[in-house]
Amino acid sequence: MILYIWRHPKPMNTEGICIGQTDIGVDKRKLKRLANKIERFVRLHHSPKTIWVSPLQRSLKVGQILAQRSLSVESHLNWLRFISVSGW
Repeated sequence: MILYIWRHPKPMNTEGICIGQTDIGVDKRKLKRLANKIERFVRLHHSPKTIWVSPLQRSLKVGQILAQRSLSVESHLNWLRFISVSGW
């Protein structure tokens, strides 16, 4: 199985802030731009038409745009918490 990962657009007004799981909005143009890139990629590479997104609006709203374009969207992907381990 091949998994393609796309990063959500940068949330608005977050310069210098670590936002983690905070649900902050994204500019609508950036959402559409990413949705266009994903849709184009899926079409060119004949990829499966299922997209998994997180329930945070910066990801979910891209999924909603794609759902309107006949892609299947699952919003069950939760944010992962990465920790640093001393000595690694």
